[in-house]
Amino acid sequence: MFVLYLDAYYLGDPLFLTGLARDLKARHDAGGDGIVVVHGLGEAAERALEASGATVARRDGALELATPEAEALAERAGRDLNRQIVHELSEAGVHAVRVSGVDRGLARADGSVGRVSWLADLCRQRAVPVVLTIASGDGNGVREVDPGPFSAALAEKLGAEAVLVLGQPPEAGGEGTGDAEAARVPDAKVLQRIGLERVPVVAIRRSALRRPGRPEGMRIRDSSS
Repeated sequence: MFVLYLDAYYLGDPLFLTGLARDLKARHDAGGDGIVVVHGLGEAAERALEASGATVARRDGALELATPEAEALAERAGRDLNRQIVHELSEAGVHAVRVSGVDRGLARADGSVGRVSWLADLCRQRAVPVVLTIASGDGNGVREVDPGPFSAALAEKLGAEAVLVLGQPPEAGGEGTGDAEAARVPDAKVLQRIGLERVPVVAIRRSALRRPGRPEGMRIRDSSS
């Protein structure tokens, strides 16, 4: 089992999801499974807040939602994004399932992870859970949980082999696909927040997801390092 973390760079690319869906479908058809996709609120929530006149600020990788109105706007945008990701995967033939951190207490406001047995059951059924990292906040509102560290905490609790991040630089004599994502190096600040001391983190090309087994990529750091 692996946790695939999608950062804001990819969430803001309208063409990315189509390619990701194709790659995950190829993996499924080849007999591979055990992928959990994790994402935060992304740029969609920021744009919704800006359009309402609210100040957009982040702290430790998570949007600061100062009012109930801001919480509602951000949650709606995040759930729409989650729905879009699941729709693209489903259209490609991937059995994707919408999940949010508030479901069954999966994500806690402090960023820790609750019960995950039901999520593991979905993976055993060859489903791909797509997890939006929001948690119940004060009152009836929600707050964003930093998806980087949450990905690591979730992987640890699931017993996943690694957290996968996209953006491995192309190697000499490699695929040479010309994809913009292949030449991108993961954001160092994001990697620092992921919690490298607990779970191995591997930077991969998106195309590495097409094959079953461990996706090949650049090991950022081992859990034993």
